[in-house]
Amino acid sequence: MILHPLVAPLASRPLAGTEIVGIAPDPTAIATLGLVARMPRGTARRLMLAVPLLWCIVSAATLITMGAWEGAIPLVAVTLALAARLWPRVE
Repeated sequence: MILHPLVAPLASRPLAGTEIVGIAPDPTAIATLGLVARMPRGTARRLMLAVPLLWCIVSAATLITMGAWEGAIPLVAVTLALAARLWPRVE
């Protein structure tokens, strides 16, 4: 949520093109992955993880196909969300 708005200046786009959580789909999906990763394990968590995971994968594929380096961001988010999901947690 904090780092994603910094992508616009790094990609030589104006600050008006900054993607913000709740307004743009990619940072919203990434934030949702983070929130769902913090949920207790169970069926609801698995179901809530499906949509943002699929969105990030499709978005990454689209951006990478267009040759945009920003395609790595959703892939990193998916990797971290799956690692958090599989990591053993002490509760």
